[in-house]
Parts: sequence; structure tokens; C-alpha cells
Amino acid sequence: MILGNQSTNSSNFPYQTCLMPSLPADLQHQVRHISNYIIVPFDTLLAVMSFICNALVFVTVTRTKSLRHPSLLMICSLSVSDLIWALFTLVKNSLTLIHPYKCLKESIEKTCFAILCYLATLSNLAMISRDRYLAMSRPMWYRDVSRSSRRAVKATLLPWVASLLITLTVYILKQTTLSDIMMLGIIFVFNAVCIGMILLNYIGFFVASKQHSRNLRTGAGNMRAAAGKEKKLTQIISMILLCFFVSFLPALVSPVFIGALGLPLSPIKPFFNLLLTLNGLLNPLLNCGRNREIRKAMLVMLRGRHRRISQRLPTAR
Repeated sequence: MILGNQSTNSSNFPYQTCLMPSLPADLQHQVRHISNYIIVPFDTLLAVMSFICNALVFVTVTRTKSLRHPSLLMICSLSVSDLIWALFTLVKNSLTLIHPYKCLKESIEKTCFAILCYLATLSNLAMISRDRYLAMSRPMWYRDVSRSSRRAVKATLLPWVASLLITLTVYILKQTTLSDIMMLGIIFVFNAVCIGMILLNYIGFFVASKQHSRNLRTGAGNMRAAAGKEKKLTQIISMILLCFFVSFLPALVSPVFIGALGLPLSPIKPFFNLLLTLNGLLNPLLNCGRNREIRKAMLVMLRGRHRRISQRLPTAR
């Protein structure tokens, strides 16, 4: 079996890079068939749903004046990163499905674009967790209108600027003869900082939420309403971060261990991409399902558009 495996891996078949050389020959093809005929089509379906849902969240928040506050603008920025990943997945999976061997060659450009998508998602989640911590721990400072606009601009631009700089650095390093260890080290540090921020802020705003619970019991009027609104939004963000730890984080960490074992990543990338696409779909579903304001504004927008289209159609006689 080992000799058969080695002969299979030493062949020059075009689908060679999509096989796992550490597995027996029969099992290699079984894993490849599962990837091509189950994982990739299912990933494509999730990408279509993710694209539609994130587009609806983005359009709803940007077109509804009452929803344009810092927290929802950061969620809107997260929707943009998930939207880009969904579009990238749709294009890549479509090319894979129509490819005669269903095995696309890896390129530096595709790799760097994928890195940009997941770095943007990770850094946006880090900024969202920081925003929730400030909202719960310093509510009076957080509700200062003079600071809210500047804070929203910084919080939405910083993740994208940092992700673009890291991706550009990775692209330059891959074009040179420098060691890949430097490139992996930069990505590892960026990931560690973002995950550390998420963990620390996640613990911090849960501790601060106890103070908000007391405000809900003892406060009155606008203070009580504002505290209740922030608490509901924090619960939504908590569920989004929980989905991050269940879906996004395993897809981010597993390739590191697989690479450390010396195994190829190309054959099992579709499995990790499926987890990333699932995370991108769960984020807008939680926003719409748990946030009544977004859900109500989305229904008003869709009904208004349907009414305008109906008025333009000619009536049958």
C-alpha cells in the first residue's frame, strides 16, 4: 500500500496537488470525491446565502438613519468582509466545479486575497468586542455624541487598513526569496493580538454587564432604556463571538497544526473554507434574528421596494 501510495503521488496527473500523500491511494480519492461533490457544492450554497444576507444587512444599516450608530456601523463593516469572502468563494468554487479535474492551481494572488478576507473579519471582530467593552464599562463616555462619529470612523477603518498592510507585506515577502517563517510570524502575531483582544474584551464586558443589570433595576427613564438597549446589543455580539469560536477559530488554527505536521493544505482547504463561509452566514442571521430594529427596518425597505416595483408594472386589461 505504501508503494502504491508513493507511485500515485509521484505521477504527473493534474489533480495530484488535490490528493493527500499521507493517506492510502483509495482513501485519497474518497476524500477528494467528498470534497468535490459534497463540500464544495454545499460551500457554494452557503456562500450564496451569505452574500444575500450580508448584502441585506449592509444596505439596511446604511440606508436607515436611526441605525447609523457606531456599533451597527462596525457590524456593517463585518458584513462587508463576509460579503467579500462569499463573493470570493462563489468565484473560486464555480471555477473548481467547471474545471475538468476539479483541482485549481494555487496562486499568490488568490492566497493573499483569502488572507485579506479572514484578517479583515478577525480584526473587525476584535474592534467590535472592544466597542462592546467600552459601551458596557464606560456608558456615559460611550454615549457622548461628539466622540461617537470619530470613534465609528476609526473603528471601521483601522481593521481594513491593518489587514491591507499585513496582506501587502505577505505578498511582497512571497515575491522575494525571504523565508516563509517571517511571513508566518507576521500573520501569527496579528492573529494572536486580535484573538487576545477578543478574549480579554469578551471577559471584560461580561463583568461590566453586571453593572448594567443593576442600572436596569435601579435606573429610570432614558438611562434605563439606554442600558437595556446596550445590553441587548451586547447579547447579540456575544452570540456572534460564540460562533467565531465554534466555526472561524478552528478554521484559522487547524492549518497551523497541519502545516507543522508537514501535511499539505490544498486537499483539505475546502473543509476549512466551509467553516469560514458558515461563520459569514451566521453573523447576519444573528443580526437579523436577534436585533428587532434591523429586522423591522429590513422589512420596511423590502416592502417599499416591492410596492414601487408593483406600481411600475402595467396593469392587465
